[in-house]
Formats: sequence, structure tokens, C-alpha cells
Amino acid sequence: MDELGVVGLAVDLDGNTVIVGRSGSGKTSLMEALALLMQSRGEEWLVLEGNLLIIHEPEDLAYGLDPGEAITIGVYYEVDEDGESLGRSTGLELSRGSVIGYHYSFRLKDYWVRQELYLDNELVAVVEKVGNEGS
Repeated sequence: MDELGVVGLAVDLDGNTVIVGRSGSGKTSLMEALALLMQSRGEEWLVLEGNLLIIHEPEDLAYGLDPGEAITIGVYYEVDEDGESLGRSTGLELSRGSVIGYHYSFRLKDYWVRQELYLDNELVAVVEKVGNEGS
């Protein structure tokens, strides 16, 4: 973490997890990043105003950062019994213990967006777009 916010943080959330820390240490930023990722899943763009989080201006996501720098939010899930069932229902054979990863990267300067899907640390799908929404 630096003075401008959370940078290069990886957090392993296993079972019940409590996030604690001093004021300004990034607890809220972590929770907002997860909420933003959850409400944006499956969409072409970040969903800034949704049921989990409301961000009025995209620039608020990168406050104090260079708008030419990419920002990436990602999560990894370990497949359990429910994940195996979900995979089968969508035509995928997922093995218990496999790890599914999802990265959502964006750059405000040119509205570049990239979504990546990983299975056991192997990149299996990429969707990338540049430009304003609707263009």
C-alpha cells in the first residue's frame, strides 16, 4: 500500500474473514473493489452505479493515479462441490480443487477494458475493447 491507495495487494479470503486495520489502511478500498467487480461481472464495462456500489465519476476510481496507467481488479475461486455442479450445469467439467481466476483491467485515458479468465493459472479467455461505451 502507498499514500495513494491500495497497490499490488493480494488477500487470501478463506472461510469467514475479518478485515481490520488502522484508518486509511485500505479496508474500504478493498471492499469497494470487490463490490465493483461483483456488480460488473459479465458486463462490457465497469458498472459504476449498481446494487452494491455507486461511483458517480470513473475518475474517482483512479484518484491520484495516472489516467494512462491500467488498474486491475481480480479474484480467484477454488472449485468446491458446488462449483463442480455449477460447471456441469453450464457444460464445463471443473475439478474440485481447481482454481478459477478472473481479472478486470481498465485504463481511463482511452477507456481500454480487458477481461481475462484463468483456469489453474492458465489463461483460457480474453475480451478486450478500447473506446467509449457504445462506440
